[in-house]
This record gives sequence, C-alpha cells and structure tokens, in this order.
Amino acid sequence: MGVCDHDRAIHRELREREDRHCVCVLLYPRQVHLADCDIFLKTPLSILNSNTELSRSPYWHDPGMPVKLTAHLRLSHSLFLPSGFRRALELLEQEHAMIVHRFNIADEQVRPTLEQEISRKRFSFIFAKGCWHTPVDKYMRSRILRLKPKSMKAGLFPACSSAPPPDEETGEPISLVYDVIYYDKLWLRGTFSHHPLAIHAFGVDAGKTFRASGNQRSGGPKLFDYVSVGIFAPWKRHENILDKNGSRLVVGYGWRPQESSEVISALFSGGVAVWQNLHPSKMCLLYMCSLALRCSLQRKELTSRQEHREAADGGQ
Repeated sequence: MGVCDHDRAIHRELREREDRHCVCVLLYPRQVHLADCDIFLKTPLSILNSNTELSRSPYWHDPGMPVKLTAHLRLSHSLFLPSGFRRALELLEQEHAMIVHRFNIADEQVRPTLEQEISRKRFSFIFAKGCWHTPVDKYMRSRILRLKPKSMKAGLFPACSSAPPPDEETGEPISLVYDVIYYDKLWLRGTFSHHPLAIHAFGVDAGKTFRASGNQRSGGPKLFDYVSVGIFAPWKRHENILDKNGSRLVVGYGWRPQESSEVISALFSGGVAVWQNLHPSKMCLLYMCSLALRCSLQRKELTSRQEHREAADGGQ
C-alpha cells in the first residue's frame, strides 16, 4: 500500500469512527539501538481513568464509549526488539478498545495528514514520546501545540532522565507547555514537581521479561560480582566500577565514537568485561546470576533483623 493509499485509508477510518474519542501518539524511531524504548505501561488507569475528575485527568473518557489510539510509529529497524512499549500499546488495544495506527513522523509525508486531522479535532488527546529537543518535542512545540484547539490536550513522555531545560524566551521549563508529563522512574518525581500534572505511568515490562528468562533461581551460579548497564557515555560513570573488587561487567552500546572508545578502553585496561546490549530476558537472567551473593547477604541481614524484632516482641 502506498503512502497516499495509506493516508486515504486512515481518513476513511477516522470518518467512520467520528463518534469515538481518539488519542494520537507521536513517536520518532531513531536509526540506533532502541534500548530506551523498553518501557511498559504499569497500569492503563494512569492514562485512562474514567473515575477521575476532568480537572485531574490528562483527558476525559466516557466509560461507555470506546477510545481510539492513533500511534505514529513504523517498526522498520532490525534492532527494534519486542519491548514493553509495544506491549503497552497492545494492552491499550485489547483492554480499552483503542485502535492503533503506526506511523513515523520522521516521514515528512505523513505530517500533512496528521496536522489536517488535528485541525479537524479528530483527537481528544495527543501523546508524544521523546526527550527534550528531540524531533518529537520540537515538532510538538513548534507546530502541533500551536495548531491544536484548546480543548485538545497534549502530553509528553520524555523517556529520558534529564530535567526539562528552560525556554529561551520565558525562562520557564519547556515541560510546562504540555498539559501532562509522564515519567517512568519514581526518583524523577522531584524533577517534575514544578508541573501541575506529572504522572508516574511507565516502567519496565518486568513480568514478561522474567517469564521469558525461564529462570527464577536466586541461588544459581554467580557470573559477576558487579554489573553496570547503560550507554557508553561519560555521564553513565561506568568508570566507578573500577573501584570494586571482584568480577565486573559493563553491558551497553555505543554513543559517540570517540567518547565511547575512551570509556571502553578505560574499562578494558582495568580488567572489566564489556558486552554489547542484551535482550531484556537475557539481561534479567544476568541480573539474577550476578546478584545472587548480594541477595543472599540481604536475606541474612533481614532474617537477623526479624529475629531481633521477634525477641523484642516476646520480651514485652
């Protein structure tokens, strides 16, 4: 199906379903290893909650009316592994009657269609995924947020750990232009405390990952004493693992060639093993094997504390 035929099909389906609330999701798959896309919607109620008042909800939903989710994503890269984010979209389709269309806004040909549908008020909510100043965020702030009607709400999932930079004109965090901000790590709550509606809604698809690993053992063979995971970039501070005694491993993928080479060379020189990024299920198994000793020590410590509490309770 060509682009024009695909766009006409989308127009036709939107017209046929004008009686249903629509949600538009904008993404921009990069031509690199998409490890940062391994996210999972912990509970759809964090986004879709018909019991929440309108003023407290990212968008309104009538429980008697199905919702359509329009996701602009094309899974074309060979390194795009089955991820929690894709699983989250599947859950929204299966459990909340949302219909998902996948496009990539990196394709300039789909943008006119998207902007036309937004101007026609086809959507109730626009969801964007991308860190600050990425193509998605820039497109949202420069075009979509200016184009959409005020009744159409918009939210961003930054999918990164950096705080929102200030706007060059107002000096206010650029996150404030969005009606809602989603963050996936609890320790980021303070980062978005300035925002009136910041919601903890995403995380790792741990349940599926653990099942895929096929190994729940905590007492299995210990492969490494210390494991550090993340992109080979200076801010990940992988060099701190050099201060640890024992078998050490760093798992990640490249960033900028020069900086990544320096990080990897320092690790090699210090006797640290370096692996390319692993499938989430294999990473889960690696965690369990590497943390067996630490978990054992923690259990002993917890058992000791429990014995002390029981002894204290018995003496009262």
